[in-house]
Amino acid sequence: WRYIAGEFGKLDARETKACKEDMDTLIVVAGLFSAVFATFNVEFYKQLQPSSEGMSVYLLAKIAHHLNETLVTPDIVEGLRPPSQPSSPSTPVVNAFWFSGLVLSLMTAAGAMSIKQWLRDYSATTVHLPHHYCRLRFFRRSAFSSYKVYEIAASLPYVLQCALTLFLIGLACFLWELNTFVFGAVLIPLVVWLALYAAMIIISLMDPACPYTFP
Repeated sequence: WRYIAGEFGKLDARETKACKEDMDTLIVVAGLFSAVFATFNVEFYKQLQPSSEGMSVYLLAKIAHHLNETLVTPDIVEGLRPPSQPSSPSTPVVNAFWFSGLVLSLMTAAGAMSIKQWLRDYSATTVHLPHHYCRLRFFRRSAFSSYKVYEIAASLPYVLQCALTLFLIGLACFLWELNTFVFGAVLIPLVVWLALYAAMIIISLMDPACPYTFP
């Protein structure tokens, strides 16, 4: 029993250490992504508000109406409405992509932190007798396998890649309306990257020996 307990301990130590290191890296990368997303979102979400020019015209007309009702009739004021649409048609789309990416990035970091806690609880034990230790390890290992803990950990990097893809698509939409030349310069590497990523997924599905693994 002592030998089996020792082998169990070595196996668990290798697996949990590798998974913890992956989660640590994932938390750092997700934090960097979240900072980038937040920087763009803080500046760009303001454009979801109505155009300031249209609002200025409406307010000036109201003021002029109150100052001199003979020059600005009520019909003119009633014809003006406070603008309710964003300044650009692409603004809601870009914000949707970027805020979705931010949520996915934060979800990845939260998931990695949860898995680190699960691994910590999995490794913690106060049992000292070898046969009791083996029974506990077998019970916990079976539970980890049944609830797909390692599979969940392996899927988190792809959630982060989805967040990155959403950010790049939103960036392309933003540049498309801002400047067509810059949009073209960004679109070419974006399309190449998406094509390579799709090709890796297809190859991994067709060839079992392919090292490109996906959940």
